[in-house]
Amino acid sequence: MKKISKYISIFFLGLVVLILVAGIFTQTSIFRNWLKNRAIAALDAEFGSKTTVQSLNGNLFTYFQIENFAVELENKPFVKIKRALFHYSPIGLFFKRIVIREIILESPEINLVQDEEATWNFSRFFKSSKSDSETETTISEFGWSLIAPMIQVRSGAADIQTLNDISVRVPARIRGFNLDLGVWLQKNQIKVSLQNLNFETFEPALSVRTVQSEVNLDSVNFHARGIVIETGNSKFSSNLVVKNFENPVLNVLMKGHPISLSEIRGIFPDLQLYGRPRIEIEAEGPLDALKIKGFVELGSGRIDVAGKLQVSRMPYEYDLTGKISHLDLSEITRQPELESDLNFQFRVQGQDIEWGKIRGFASVDFDSSRFYQIQIEPSGFDFVVNEDTLNFSLEALSEGTKSKLNGWVVYNSSRLEYLISGQIRSLTIERFYPIEGLSSNLAIDVELQGQGKDFDSMSGFADFRLLPSKINNVPIDSARFKLNLENGVLSLNRFAIESPLGKISAQGDISFKQDNSLALEADFLDFSLLSESLPLDSIHGKGTLSAQAKGPMDSLQILASFELEQVGTKDITVGKFKGDFSGLFSEAGMFFDLKGQANEVSAAGVGIKVVELNLSYSDSLSHFEIFLKQSDLLKIATNGKLKLTEDETDITFDNLNIDYLGQTWKKANEPFAFRIKGSQYNFSQLNLVSGEQTLSLSGSLDPEKQSNLRFNLANFDVSRYDSLFVQEIDFEGLMNFGFELKG
Repeated sequence: MKKISKYISIFFLGLVVLILVAGIFTQTSIFRNWLKNRAIAALDAEFGSKTTVQSLNGNLFTYFQIENFAVELENKPFVKIKRALFHYSPIGLFFKRIVIREIILESPEINLVQDEEATWNFSRFFKSSKSDSETETTISEFGWSLIAPMIQVRSGAADIQTLNDISVRVPARIRGFNLDLGVWLQKNQIKVSLQNLNFETFEPALSVRTVQSEVNLDSVNFHARGIVIETGNSKFSSNLVVKNFENPVLNVLMKGHPISLSEIRGIFPDLQLYGRPRIEIEAEGPLDALKIKGFVELGSGRIDVAGKLQVSRMPYEYDLTGKISHLDLSEITRQPELESDLNFQFRVQGQDIEWGKIRGFASVDFDSSRFYQIQIEPSGFDFVVNEDTLNFSLEALSEGTKSKLNGWVVYNSSRLEYLISGQIRSLTIERFYPIEGLSSNLAIDVELQGQGKDFDSMSGFADFRLLPSKINNVPIDSARFKLNLENGVLSLNRFAIESPLGKISAQGDISFKQDNSLALEADFLDFSLLSESLPLDSIHGKGTLSAQAKGPMDSLQILASFELEQVGTKDITVGKFKGDFSGLFSEAGMFFDLKGQANEVSAAGVGIKVVELNLSYSDSLSHFEIFLKQSDLLKIATNGKLKLTEDETDITFDNLNIDYLGQTWKKANEPFAFRIKGSQYNFSQLNLVSGEQTLSLSGSLDPEKQSNLRFNLANFDVSRYDSLFVQEIDFEGLMNFGFELKG
């Protein structure tokens, strides 16, 4: 027995000596350098990195410390840590416990880079050749406990380079990153205590003051209590409990008091909402009968929602009610034109959320509200969905206008059918869209029916009736506009307007694919009623118009004739103006001819018996012929070309003949060109010849800038024009006269 005791004593003494020798050896620089080099070589070989460590201190039994640790990837800095300290207890290994009393990382820095394929530079550290089934291990299978009550990160930083994504902004820099965390993994339980997390981001700027939470997870339950996130202008708190993973029962409370939308816009710049709303959401119960309740306060408005959900199995079911009170969209959008006071209740009930499988209904009931400066009186909307069929109805009262809309739509992968009908009564357009000179009272009936998405498959009608009204201050006794749609052809069954201004009627067919045939007749009784509508002074007169449109849309022919009597303004009057118009509007361009004759024209005190005009337009160029007769003593005939561009008017006179007092003056030499650009009038050389008599004009005239105009009259036979002078005296001789205007 003494020998056995002696041997045991020698064994334990040798073991103690061995441990002491090993402990002393681990303190030597030889061992630390060997361990450092082995670790660096293994790390670089695994990840293709370049790792440097200034020093490695400590021992294998209680702690070790790394100074100035750095990793480069592809010759670019990836990670730097000023100091990393690990305190641990090896004794726990005998009891299957990994005990790390303290982990401290001081001034860690990381550079994250995303390449053109959206792959991050750190992704290689998470690649594994093993499948998930080979590596997946539950806590119970692991069989070990992990205790790390103090994990700290002090003054961390990160630089992040991402692809340019305008919808989501990832911070370019993170500074002042501090973390205080505890982790416990024991048997079937995980516990995480996040005592504090704070940092600041730049581009966009965000100050996260604190993040806290206590999390417990076991094989059947999950608890996350005391979740708090505070930023510079927001505070979010939450508790989340999930009991029994097999048949989950939830207890969730989330609060945002307040949430700063300016901070969220920094990350999501497309979000065009403003303010600091208060949000609260509760969810309680099993997934097959989950009760939810919540509200959002937006400025002076509030949204409340409550109801039940069944989300444990397909199809999902829902029954939600809600109320919106005094919601002003201008407050949250900063668009003054959206000033509103919305008040309504809604309910949504049904199952499934995928079109074709939905069965349910929705209703919206408006209380007295205001939107876009329009008053909405109590109104209602109802929708019923049965798989691929939607039935709907609407009744609304707004600004004295009553509206009704109802119908159904069937839509699936192979079928689209619809029937929609509506009525509008007492529509006063100017109360919705203020227009000067408009006073309306409109009644509308509409019905549209069809199948498919092709216009040719639609059928329906629209009937517009205008009761006594005013348009541009022109009184309208009545108007009727009735359209029928069938097989892609829009038939104008009736178009009639009766007014003190006159009567207008039209009838025919309008088609985008077939030939059109439309006729219009107008009998205008008094143009003076248009004086307030047109930029003309004291317009007057009467007349008739007859027009026809024929042919397809891509080659539409217009024929018209008109006759006006005693028409004019304060400065010009025409006894009768009669003419014909023919035009072609096609993809190749617009072409038309206008022929007209005006009789008994008076302008600026000058009377003209006849004016005849022929105008032909083709490809932005017009050819004209004009004949003017004041009396038997004065006749003017000319022809030429007219071209209008955005900033110029070019007139070319090919021929110009003037008969005056028995003398015929004709244009000589080249065509006479006349150009108007802005305030400048340019004249090419005009030469008029009558026998030996000549008249010439050339140069430019600009009332606002410089002018240079030349006029010359040579060999003017005074005896031929003595009737213009004193009747009792005869004049004879030749006169030469000229002047030049400069400046």
